Amino acid sequence: MFRIPGATTELRIDHKRWSDGIGLIVKTNSTPGPVVWRIVSRSGLVLDGRILTIEPADPKWMYLKRRAPSPEIYLVLNLPPPGRVKTNSLSRELEIDDVWPFVDRGAPPVPGTRLYYGFLTVERPRRPNVMLLRDGAVVYGYKIRVVRIDNPVALVDRIENVFDKCKEIALADPDLRHLVSTR
Repeated sequence: MFRIPGATTELRIDHKRWSDGIGLIVKTNSTPGPVVWRIVSRSGLVLDGRILTIEPADPKWMYLKRRAPSPEIYLVLNLPPPGRVKTNSLSRELEIDDVWPFVDRGAPPVPGTRLYYGFLTVERPRRPNVMLLRDGAVVYGYKIRVVRIDNPVALVDRIENVFDKCKEIALADPDLRHLVSTR
């Protein structure tokens, strides 16, 4: 995720310095501007069900953060269960127009259902809403639903918001409705 030509990266958890997050330490021998740009462009990615926020430690690079485009975030429903299909294979299967989404899978199914969900993050797509072309596709034998999330911060703020949205999508789809318990 953070392989950058001309730089080495290291993730660190330092609770004394970063009380609510992790640190990404980057060392580069090349011009730092392009490296900083590449890293801050990952801000907004969904990782472990949370929005990743990246800010440069050096204030002189903050202008790059302000210029970086926000990624497109999608909620995808009815994924194959974890362990049945590797996440990298799933990302390749969802590729469209040479765009491979970053797939962040929710591990347990949505409570009260047999539905697995995840998030797709697309950086700088060639056209807007590109992943919506996968809505309704059959992936590894599972009909998936893909919905673009306009306010991902509000959605992932509480996991119940995600579960409610997943149930709403499933109940509106005749092929998935039976996977939701209505008790």
